[in-house]
Amino acid sequence: MFITSKEKSFIVMGRASEFKVWLLYYGIPCLLGILPEPYLTHFALLVEAVHILLGDNISLEELDMAEKMLDQFYKGFSLLYGESKCGINVHNLAHYAGVVRNWGPLCGYSCFSFEDLNGDCVDAVHGTRDIARQMFSAFFAVKRLEISLQVNQNISEASQKFVRKMLTTGRRPQNTTVVSDCQLAGKVTKHILKEELRILVDEDLRDPSHTWLKALRIVLHGNVIYSAEYSRVQKRISYAVLWQDLQYDLTSFGIVLST
Repeated sequence: MFITSKEKSFIVMGRASEFKVWLLYYGIPCLLGILPEPYLTHFALLVEAVHILLGDNISLEELDMAEKMLDQFYKGFSLLYGESKCGINVHNLAHYAGVVRNWGPLCGYSCFSFEDLNGDCVDAVHGTRDIARQMFSAFFAVKRLEISLQVNQNISEASQKFVRKMLTTGRRPQNTTVVSDCQLAGKVTKHILKEELRILVDEDLRDPSHTWLKALRIVLHGNVIYSAEYSRVQKRISYAVLWQDLQYDLTSFGIVLST
C-alpha cells in the first residue's frame, strides 16, 4: 500500500468534515482486506455507534446499543493500540451516549463554539502575571454588565445600545427592528397564524383579524435565534433551542419553525 504526500497530509491535517466522511462512509470499505480482522471489527464498533448517535430519531434501545458498542471500543482500544495511545479523545467516547441521552442527537449541536471561547480567554489576558486573575476579572466584569442591563430599568436606550454593542462579538444582523423584548432581524412580513397555533397564544390575541408579523431571525439577549425557514445557514442546525419552564421546573427542546 503506497501513501502519497497528499494522503499523508490528509491523515495529519485533515478537516473535521473529511474525517467524518471517512468514518461514516469510506473507512470500512477501504480498510477491508487491509486492516487485520480484530482491528477492523474494533473500528466497526465506533462507526456503527456514531451512525446511531447522529440519527434524528434515536430509540432508547438504539441508544443503549450504541453505549455498549462505545464501551467495547473504549475497553478494547488499549489492548490493540497500547495504553500510551489512550488520550482524552478516546476517553471522551465513553461519554457520547450519555451526552445524547441528556442533550439529544449529536447532529443537533457543535463543540466549535467552545473552541471560540479559547480566543475570548486569550483576549482577556493583557500581561504575563496573574493570568488566571485577569481572565476571571474580565469574565465577572462582562457578567456584571449583562446583569445590569437586565435588572436596571433606568439605563437610557443609548447606553443600553452601547453596552450591548460592546458585549457583542462576531458578525451580527445589521438591519434590526426593536420590539418589546427583542429585535427582529432582516425583512418582516405579514403572517396569517394557523388555527393550531392561535389557540396557544393569549386569549386577547386569538382574534383572526389580529395582524401578525413574521421574521426569520430575532436577536434575544444578544443571541441570534434562527428559524427553520431561514435558508442561508446550511452547514449547521441553528434552529434547535432549549428552554426552561420555571413554573414546572422542566427543561425542554424544540425547533423554531418561524419567529
